Amino acid sequence: NVSFVELDLSKESSFSDLFRKDDLVINCAALNGTQNFYQVPLDVMLNTGISAFFAARYAALARVNKYIYLGSSESYAGGVNLGFVGVPTSEGVPLVIEDVENVRWSYSLGKTFGEVACYSASSQLDLNFQILRIHNIYGPRMGNKHVIPDLIEKFTSGNMDVPGYSESRAFMYIDDLVGVVRFLIANELNNIRLLNVGSQTETLIKTLAEKIAKALDIDKAIKPLDSWPGSVKRRLPDTSLLRSIYTFEETHLDKGLDKTISWYLKS
Repeated sequence: NVSFVELDLSKESSFSDLFRKDDLVINCAALNGTQNFYQVPLDVMLNTGISAFFAARYAALARVNKYIYLGSSESYAGGVNLGFVGVPTSEGVPLVIEDVENVRWSYSLGKTFGEVACYSASSQLDLNFQILRIHNIYGPRMGNKHVIPDLIEKFTSGNMDVPGYSESRAFMYIDDLVGVVRFLIANELNNIRLLNVGSQTETLIKTLAEKIAKALDIDKAIKPLDSWPGSVKRRLPDTSLLRSIYTFEETHLDKGLDKTISWYLKS
C-alpha cells in the first residue's frame, strides 16, 4: 500500500502539490553520514535544511493533520563539546554551532534549521507538529556512512581502523523508533512539541567495535584512531519525557547488532 514518488526535495516546486488537507507527514529527509559532512557540506545543507524549510511551510499551507520532523542530537553537540550542555542531555538545551569554520556543522545547522522551521510554521501558519530529536538509530538498510555499517565493511575487508575509539554513543535499534512513531500517530499529544528519542544505555565506540569484531569472528587487533574534527565526545539523551508517556522495552544492543550484521553480510 505504498506509492513511491521521486522528487528533489531541495526544490520548492516539488512541494506545490505534495500534501493534502488532513495528511500525516513524517519528514525523515536529510543527507546524513559523517563523511558527507566533510566531503559535500553544501549538499548536506541543501538536502537537510532547505528541504526541511519547504516541508514545514507547505505542510502548514496544506493544513495537514500532523507534521512529525526527525531532528538530530547533532543540533546540541557543540554545546556538549564546549562544556555547558550536560550529559545525559534534556530537550531544553541551547543548540550550538561550535565552529563555523568546521564544515562538520553543515548537518547540525541543517537539522537545527528544520526545528526552527517547525516552530516558525506553527507561529505563522498554525502547523501542528512534533519534533523527534533522534539519537544514533541503527539497523538494516542504513547505508554505509554510519559507524556500525562502516565498521562492518572495514572489518570484513581487513581494515581494523576505528575513528572516535574513545567516544561514546547511545545506540537505538530501528524497531524501537518505529514503535515510538506509531505511538505518537495513535495518540494526540499536542502539548509536547519536542521529544528526545534514543537509548538509555551509553556505549563506548571501543566496546561497539569489539562487539562487531566478535560477531564477525574476527580476532585481529583493533586500531584506535582520533575522532573526526568537532565530533562530540559523549552522547546520551535524557529520555525521561518520552518514557513518561510511552513504555517500551529497549532492544538490547547485542540483539540489534546481530540482526544488523546479518543483513549486511547477506547484502
